Amino acid sequence: MTNGPFKFVRWDKGAQVVYQRNPDYYRGAPHLDQFVYKVVPSTTAVADQLKTGELDAGQVDPSQVATMQAEQSIGLTGFATPASSSTCSS
Repeated sequence: MTNGPFKFVRWDKGAQVVYQRNPDYYRGAPHLDQFVYKVVPSTTAVADQLKTGELDAGQVDPSQVATMQAEQSIGLTGFATPASSSTCSS
């Protein structure tokens, strides 16, 4: 049972957490069927998986910004954090 837009499906320890759409959400069912939160070991791995399409969004190290900007399939959005990081999405 849940009162949020997604329901917990499973936790693959060290790999990912999978959620599915909650059709009974009081504000209407989300537009996504499923949401997967992947555990990725490093910002280098995040950048690599963004490039291959394995990830839809992720935070990369500022040193990787120029490389990510060169990728046609990736949109880069900067935001301020205590560590001054950026995020990318494909």
